[in-house]
Amino acid sequence: MSSPPLRTLWILGASHLVVFCGALALTRGQPREGGDGESQRSPATKSPNRAARQERGDGEALLAAFRARKSESETAFEEAKRMLRAASDPEQAAMAAFEAFRAAGTDEEKLRAEAVLKARILQWFLGDPEGLMTKIGGWMASDEGGMGVMVTTTLDLAPEVIRQKGSLACVAWASGNASFSVKFWEVVGQEMKSGGGLAHYLKVRSECGRVAEAQGSLIAAEIPGAVRRILGEGFRYEERQRVLEHVLEDPASELSRDLILGFAGSGEAAATWIYDLLDRGELPEAMAKSLRGGIGNDVLMQPHMDIEKRIAARRFTPGNERKTRDAIVGELVSNDIQRLFNQGRDWRFEFRHGVASLEEVLSAVNSQLRIPAEGLVDSRIALYRTLSEEDPVKALPLLEELPEEKRRQVMFRNTWESYGSIHPDEFLRFLNKLPEPATAQEKEDRMKGWEWKARWHLQRYGDDYVEWVAALPEGPDRYAAINSVISATRERNGAKAEELNQRFYSKKP
Repeated sequence: MSSPPLRTLWILGASHLVVFCGALALTRGQPREGGDGESQRSPATKSPNRAARQERGDGEALLAAFRARKSESETAFEEAKRMLRAASDPEQAAMAAFEAFRAAGTDEEKLRAEAVLKARILQWFLGDPEGLMTKIGGWMASDEGGMGVMVTTTLDLAPEVIRQKGSLACVAWASGNASFSVKFWEVVGQEMKSGGGLAHYLKVRSECGRVAEAQGSLIAAEIPGAVRRILGEGFRYEERQRVLEHVLEDPASELSRDLILGFAGSGEAAATWIYDLLDRGELPEAMAKSLRGGIGNDVLMQPHMDIEKRIAARRFTPGNERKTRDAIVGELVSNDIQRLFNQGRDWRFEFRHGVASLEEVLSAVNSQLRIPAEGLVDSRIALYRTLSEEDPVKALPLLEELPEEKRRQVMFRNTWESYGSIHPDEFLRFLNKLPEPATAQEKEDRMKGWEWKARWHLQRYGDDYVEWVAALPEGPDRYAAINSVISATRERNGAKAEELNQRFYSKKP
């Protein structure tokens, strides 16, 4: 009987790989026996942090240890690649390295043996990828014991192999393989951005078709949806007309839509060009209809695009058709500031620790973003919401030019519009910096902050948050916090909520 074709082996192997990875994830996900769960730590032991930087203590130490181990492993791997000469029989050398890895005893021995194993598999992979694929496909199909490390190491090395050999040389084993196709097309996208552009994309597509025909398939492997926009970003602006001609060959397809949206997301000029085509009605309606919503979202990522065109494009998206101009401008400006803070320099951290002043942050915003005059107030409010989480006092000057009523509204609404994934001590400190509420709305906003925080705090800190709330001093904040805890608990556990109600509101005899 002839051996199954390579593609068949990998289809069969994929199901075994899912089982293997799932079992590995379940094993790693089990809590340590006798260990302290996250919900059992007191919130008072946690440093105040935003969601992106919330771990300290044990979590930070574990992360540091992981990074150190990863760095050591990568260094050892790079050294092994430099030192190991190519073996005359790469398969035999890789299997010998695998046996040495299994026999290694100490952590240091394991680290070195793992590095050699990865280097040997890489040599085998580069020299005979189809042979390695067939071998590993057989291992997974037969559930041969102990070979999981060979499978996972091969998967990890695939992107490096594709980059070294070039995507065109890897079409046969990578383009239609469910385990590799996303990484394969990501590399194609990188090659396009490096200068290949549309010509390289078409060449790879053509090779995929040729390989599919040679393997007896009627159609080439489909490009995964996750990477289509990445490919569109690889088209060069100067070839935009040829790109348009290409996608218009199949204007109603999801692939054409995603390629064009990816191209629009590659920069302000491309986004403007696509918007103008839509605005002038120069695209087939089938394509225009599928593009409008995507373009409306993509302009959120183009802060330097003409404001009028951004506003008009935002109206393409469902729900925005009847929004006021002020509302859309505010949304655009706030989004631009959030993206600036989430990319590049960590302004939040620097502002919190006094490394960067408010004036420096404002200077960065003004120099890197295109804030229209009508969006200036919204930009200051968006900045305040972000920076007040780091230092509410130092952020307060951002609201100085607002009318008193508006300034107080922003401050009190901040209790529930900001301070999302933050330590309860930090939230309480912010509340204590607020002026006394003077209106019913201000009182409602202040209390609403506790309600909106309770679910996340209970999920993260568990019973320790309940005890933290119980220790609050008498006053409206304490009772708002208690009520929010009982309400949030009732959604998940009615009996537990009743216990809390009896604890905090027990009737005196």
